[in-house]
Amino acid sequence: MDMALERIAFLPFGLIVDKWRWDVFANRVDPDQWNAHYWNYREKYQKLKSPMPRTQEDFDIGSKYHIPGDSQYMSYFFAHILEFQLHKALCKFSNNYDKHLMPLHKCDIYKSKAAGDRLKQGLKLGSSKNWKYVLQTITGEKELSGEPLLEYFQPLYDWLVQENDRSGNIKHERKTKSAGIAKKTIEHTFFGCCGWAMMKHETESNLGEVLGSETFVGEMLKSKEIITKYVALYEGK
Repeated sequence: MDMALERIAFLPFGLIVDKWRWDVFANRVDPDQWNAHYWNYREKYQKLKSPMPRTQEDFDIGSKYHIPGDSQYMSYFFAHILEFQLHKALCKFSNNYDKHLMPLHKCDIYKSKAAGDRLKQGLKLGSSKNWKYVLQTITGEKELSGEPLLEYFQPLYDWLVQENDRSGNIKHERKTKSAGIAKKTIEHTFFGCCGWAMMKHETESNLGEVLGSETFVGEMLKSKEIITKYVALYEGK
């Protein structure tokens, strides 16, 4: 879980920094829309909203050193993908990997001479060769692949799906008569969907206070009109 929070959670932000920069350099965004464009990307890819209203007087992405410092950020994005591709290849060379008996997330190449020698063969090339050649030297592959990253976190993904289903089944028994709609529908959807977190933020802004999860659900259950709106959103209507 800690690894996922460090690696997976970073990927969308790692993408949008340079994606925003490329749009600006390509004159796809007017200067008076730079900040709005940044937050549009944050909502689209990270499912995050600003904790307070932002205007074009603000330049939030400029707080990231890599923007005013003219330093590329895409290398971090690719690094978070590449490390798992390298890890899988080195696990194979160390004979410490089997997709079923020794899955990728349990592989340990510590003190493996075979893995170390393979890594050394690639690293000693430095910048003398194209990166694809170096990648092939270490992994045997010429193209970057996200498959090892997905494989590494597949057990966590499966566990989260099971836990969400189990949690949903537990909350299914908790219903309310105030609107004739299962409380499980509200709670499970809210806790499992980033879109509901955005709705919670809008509700808090309208009420002028921060709501706990239970309080937020309670506010929704006070009005059948509100529930209908949120359920329609969840069902994509």
